[in-house]
Amino acid sequence: PGPLQGDYRVEFANGNQLDIHSDGELFLLKDKLIARLDREEYVARVLQREARPEPVEAAKALAVAIRTYLLQNATRNGDCLSIDDSSSRQRVAPRPAATESRNIASWTSDLVLAGSNVTYHSDQPGPDK
Repeated sequence: PGPLQGDYRVEFANGNQLDIHSDGELFLLKDKLIARLDREEYVARVLQREARPEPVEAAKALAVAIRTYLLQNATRNGDCLSIDDSSSRQRVAPRPAATESRNIASWTSDLVLAGSNVTYHSDQPGPDK
């Protein structure tokens, strides 16, 4: 229990395994893996897991959609937002985001869609995702 440091392999109840890395942002709490990320690291990790940082303009648009989805669907607890990492929500990369994904998140920082809801379709994944 507590903050995780280093590389780990997680095995899920369905037998799937996933390699993860934590610099202290991941916690094990009652057999549940919890991540405490700032918003832009969250956006970068979802971008990295759901798509790619190229083409750049498409990645920027997706980063705005990711951030908007988070703000529209997360549960608020004080200044913290909480959202599940699942196929029915956004998938979050289990390791720190690459520089390219962080740059996209930073470039679009604070941009959100106004006037429409953002949805995801878990039954229509992109290639290699």
